[in-house]
Amino acid sequence: MMPLLVWLFIGVAGGIGAVCRACLDAAVTRASRPNWPAGIFTVNVVGCFLLGLITNWLIVTGTVSQDVARMITVGFFGGFTTFSTAMVDVVQLLRNNRTRMAIAVFMGTFASGILALVAGHLAGTFLA
Repeated sequence: MMPLLVWLFIGVAGGIGAVCRACLDAAVTRASRPNWPAGIFTVNVVGCFLLGLITNWLIVTGTVSQDVARMITVGFFGGFTTFSTAMVDVVQLLRNNRTRMAIAVFMGTFASGILALVAGHLAGTFLA
């Protein structure tokens, strides 16, 4: 069982991740003024890449404890990336009769997320 302090730090890291998500989402949306949810899409792709990079680097190097790894991965990246918000965007597109865009966002989120995670994993191997 994890100590209470670890749970607390996971929560704090999750909050920091959520704030970073909101900032990146807002910046991308403001800069591009897209007609699709580009901000959340960007957040999830960046998050998947960094999660792949960091988790692989942590595994290969073994430089931090399992508790610290959980704070980073479950905490920060759990708060940063957001599958649920991406799916809300898909449903909103469907409600606005933008079926093709909804399907593209749905499929693109999965495909880009997996590719970004693999790319991050490879980068983590290279850097370690």
